[in-house]
Amino acid sequence: MALSDRLLRGHADRHPSGAADVLPAEGRSRARKRGQRMGRKPKLTEPQQDEARKRRAEGATLAELARSYGVGKSTISRLAAISLRGTRKT
Repeated sequence: MALSDRLLRGHADRHPSGAADVLPAEGRSRARKRGQRMGRKPKLTEPQQDEARKRRAEGATLAELARSYGVGKSTISRLAAISLRGTRKT
């Protein structure tokens, strides 16, 4: 058993939810089924993302869009990649 698993199990033994028998991957899976999202919160709201994609399609540069939303160029670049792929990483 990995050290991280032992540490988590040690914590779970004292945790009131009785999570001692749940492995981390199982917990994440259960959370996703409940509709919880993993990872960081998006820098831009869904409407901002849609608007940025539209403006990019109309010819706005990454730098212009990034400045107008107060984010990095890579954030805008990922939006374009997501729209081409059709899905977000989860």
